[in-house]
Amino acid sequence: MKKILALLMAIMLVLSLAACGGNTEETTAPAGEETTAAEDVGTAALANGEWVNNAGKFAVALVGAELFNDEDGAKAIRVYLDFTNKEDSYTTTFSDETQDIVFIQNGEELNETNAVYGEDVAEFGNQKKNIRPGVTIRVIKEFALNAETGSVDFEFTAKRQDGATLTYTFDVTALPGAPEEAFTAKTIAAPDFNAGWPESGKVTDYYNRDAKHDVVIKNAEFVDGTRDTKLIRVYFDFTNNDTEAEDFFDACDIMVFQDGIQLEEGQANELCDTDMAFSKDVDAGATVTISNVYILTSDSPVEVEINDIWEDTGIAKQFIVE
Repeated sequence: MKKILALLMAIMLVLSLAACGGNTEETTAPAGEETTAAEDVGTAALANGEWVNNAGKFAVALVGAELFNDEDGAKAIRVYLDFTNKEDSYTTTFSDETQDIVFIQNGEELNETNAVYGEDVAEFGNQKKNIRPGVTIRVIKEFALNAETGSVDFEFTAKRQDGATLTYTFDVTALPGAPEEAFTAKTIAAPDFNAGWPESGKVTDYYNRDAKHDVVIKNAEFVDGTRDTKLIRVYFDFTNNDTEAEDFFDACDIMVFQDGIQLEEGQANELCDTDMAFSKDVDAGATVTISNVYILTSDSPVEVEINDIWEDTGIAKQFIVE
């Protein structure tokens, strides 16, 4: 009898392990049921999945949802998603070409909306930022409701990959709310994403492969910005080697990172002449000094890079925050 029971238990264990190893491309969870955890930020996830498509390999966790009044004064739903870059190079979080997010209520697809200007949550705009390999960022999506009761079906689809769908059904009157833990980027105290890249060199024009501009990432200073923000002002020397006048912003692919997340451009309380030159045309053959300011998010080192998209290389420089 004991042998029979042992055999039955062994069979049940094998079946259990087989079930755990099944296809996880599609994840569906009933309303209110917590399924797993967003391991990179420590926030419990309502549902999650990991996929590969033309944007690369990435993971997405649905970590919260709440009601708010949009810019038209109507009730809307805001969802919070943690996006993790699993690729070996930086990537943009969300784009219409790679991911699709849909909300359906009463059989009708809901329209995207926005919060009142100035009342945006901290995650607003994160979906447009590039992030480094292994880095997680929290993004939001906002949709106007057509009713303040009933259920809303959420669907996230990674395009160009069969079965890459994440779904969840919300009860509008009992939403889980915003994540209990505020998102904090994981500190990268010694970034080495551009190890070996020089601080100056020739960079191919973003649109004209025949033009190779001379660019130097010179130095930086820390200044105060509007709305009590702390900024870094980065200085560049730019020589336009095209045959026509062109501005630095269009000619070069400039990105500034901190803790693996791309920084937003800011506005300094006191502008300088080199700030004003950032988006002005530079005559062919001319060399100018240009600066731009970016909003700091932590005390971690700042990485400034200019990518040569045609040569898969570039120039880069790190600055220690003071």
